[in-house]
Amino acid sequence: MDRRLAHSDLILKFDMEKAYDRVEWPFLLFMLRSFGFSELACSKSCLEALHDFLLLYQEHFGQKIDVGKSAFLAPFSISEEHCRQFALPNQILVALGRICNSFLWDLNVDSRRVYWAAWEKLCFPVQEGGLGVCFFPDSAMAFACKSWWRLRKRVSIWAVYMHRKYIKDTHPSITMMDRLPASWRRLLAVRDFTELRIRWCLGKGLVDFLYDIWCGDLSLAQELGVSNPPHSLVVEFFTSQGWNVPLLREWVPEFVVQRIISIHFSPDQDDAMVWVPSPNGDFSVASAWEEIRQKRNVFFVDRYVWGSIVPLQLSKAGYGCSTYFLEEAVAGVANTDASVLNGRAAGGGALRDHCGRAIFAYYKEFGELEVLEGEAQSLLVGLRMYAKREVRSLIAESDSQVLVQLVGSKAVSKWPLCIVLREIRHFLSRMNASLLHVFREANSVADALVSLQLRDQRCYD
Repeated sequence: MDRRLAHSDLILKFDMEKAYDRVEWPFLLFMLRSFGFSELACSKSCLEALHDFLLLYQEHFGQKIDVGKSAFLAPFSISEEHCRQFALPNQILVALGRICNSFLWDLNVDSRRVYWAAWEKLCFPVQEGGLGVCFFPDSAMAFACKSWWRLRKRVSIWAVYMHRKYIKDTHPSITMMDRLPASWRRLLAVRDFTELRIRWCLGKGLVDFLYDIWCGDLSLAQELGVSNPPHSLVVEFFTSQGWNVPLLREWVPEFVVQRIISIHFSPDQDDAMVWVPSPNGDFSVASAWEEIRQKRNVFFVDRYVWGSIVPLQLSKAGYGCSTYFLEEAVAGVANTDASVLNGRAAGGGALRDHCGRAIFAYYKEFGELEVLEGEAQSLLVGLRMYAKREVRSLIAESDSQVLVQLVGSKAVSKWPLCIVLREIRHFLSRMNASLLHVFREANSVADALVSLQLRDQRCYD
């Protein structure tokens, strides 16, 4: 090639090794299977047609297929892992519910029977009149919350990738983009819900000062109504002697400063994410589902309908009868509550029908009473009002377990509480009513009425 050289030329031809030449093919096959592909056996005619197509492809494009590195992969049925990692279309979730309902009520695939209840009405705990199964959309949302939790912890390759690809230099709670991929839309659907249930236990202080929730039940940006605040880490407000109070006062009001300086931090430890609904602070799908799902009042009949010792056919019949005749059997559910503030007791309550619709509510103050006496007086006032309105077959609920036990045990009790208890028992017997204990979360309506502190008696029809 170069005529000035005295010796013959030497030509070197290199085939540069590319990334796909160094990859481990078993790993690629494993990843394809994880994303919903598997080897599928086809008929002889299908394989011959595919073979002819590949030969035609090589002839026209001048490329040769490496048979040793090739495999035939096809989509397969939906698995539980697929449901956890990807958002299923609503049409599939609805179809799954219909299949489950058909399995429960129909004799076989050819005969259809009367459905006593829709599938979504059965997706409740047994104590609330359900089958103890989860509603598919609620489960999908709970798994999406798990994905957001893992994104915020940043302990996986996927979380690091999502931060670098979509979040970048912004905070996850305010990240916005024009063209949203499906994976990010799934996370956005649960972002606000999940963020409100995440708290930060301070260690090194590498959490956002305004956007993360670390000194209350809301982020400081939400609490103070700050729009587009600058990003700053909590560690920037630390000094070797403690909190930098002058700097804090430049950023937040004095009442927030006093709250912050009472918080202990440990610079020698890592910051810890805490999941509020969980007893141990770690995220669990069950606790997320419990926060997401719709809740119903607990009826004493429900816990006996679906039981392990009751045959399934009897349970079906019992559920149908209880659902059909509940409106006639139970006139309503009455919740009562009381509180003592500065030595003065106040009580309130609400009456709802079997569907949960409000019928009547009241509020009254009783003067200087103890908590138990206030609870009893509030219940008695409600029973008197319901009796005046000729309410029958009532279920009364109170979050005072002591009061429920006293009424049920028919104990005399102390003076003058014994007089109130005797009158409560009289009204319960006269109205064919029962008194049940519920937790405070199920008594939130009555609790909200008591907290009004209206200073005079009110009735809401």
